[in-house]
Amino acid sequence: MNNTTEKPAGNLSDYAYAQIETAIIHGKLDFGEPLSENGLAQALKISRAPIRTALSELKIKGLVEIIPQSGCYVVNPSNESIEQLLEFRSLLETRALVLAMENNPEQLIENLSFLLEQMLDAFKHHDWKECQIKDAAFHRCLFDYAGNDFLSKSYDSLAPLVTALMFRFLRTQAEKNKSYADHGEILTLLKARRVTAAEKLLAKHIDRTKMTHANQSWPKGRSRRKDYSFRNYEEIFQS
Repeated sequence: MNNTTEKPAGNLSDYAYAQIETAIIHGKLDFGEPLSENGLAQALKISRAPIRTALSELKIKGLVEIIPQSGCYVVNPSNESIEQLLEFRSLLETRALVLAMENNPEQLIENLSFLLEQMLDAFKHHDWKECQIKDAAFHRCLFDYAGNDFLSKSYDSLAPLVTALMFRFLRTQAEKNKSYADHGEILTLLKARRVTAAEKLLAKHIDRTKMTHANQSWPKGRSRRKDYSFRNYEEIFQS
């Protein structure tokens, strides 16, 4: 176990941002959960100032909400906002796939193959966290070769929330099996230069996330602080 609560030597705001972002994305902090600046600062062994800066940055990234007279909460997106987010993601990713295959298909396929191999190895060892990290990298790889900075920046602005949703959506083994199988099928189509078919499968893959979301039952809205009096941030950041 890595003890991540030791005070870092670098930029404290960046350190706090990275720690809290990871905890939110990986589901260690719940959607709608109230956050304590004091608790976070104590667990990370830093002052409240960098915590406050980090939370402001996380708000820009769409991972937390800061409510006047109430405090800071992990974001808890509505059904409507999730559907809009996934629709926008589909538009961006399918366009990036087409552009990447036009600009640098050989390098794209080589890197996707490498990421898929790592993803499947993690899948074989039931390392779901690593699976989903490589899953996110697989999708982000499309933008590395699309040759469009605006497309990449648009995707990066929504990627943290997309990844946080991904970690919460794939709960059953059947969902995981189908999700990871899609990546192999997309890569096979790209190797055969069947770009239109790959584009359609990618859109279907993302659309399936909408259907999975429809079956989710986490509480909506913001939770009460007293409901999270049990929260031990040190345990979160040490795991």
